[in-house]
Amino acid sequence: MAPNLAWASNITSIKANGKWHYLCIVMDLFSRKVISWHICDNANAVLVITAFPKAYDKRPPMD
Repeated sequence: MAPNLAWASNITSIKANGKWHYLCIVMDLFSRKVISWHICDNANAVLVITAFPKAYDKRPPMD
């Protein structure tokens, strides 16, 4: 195993000031470093669709 070969994502809910927010992270499984994240008011596809391009920008796929 090496960095940038396998990623995982997770969504968690956070209550702040009486309102729920949803955090999606993308993490490198080898280094356990968070590559990108996005937080919004809805746990829907937009949350994930926004987090992953940020990860690809930071760590483009290797050929």
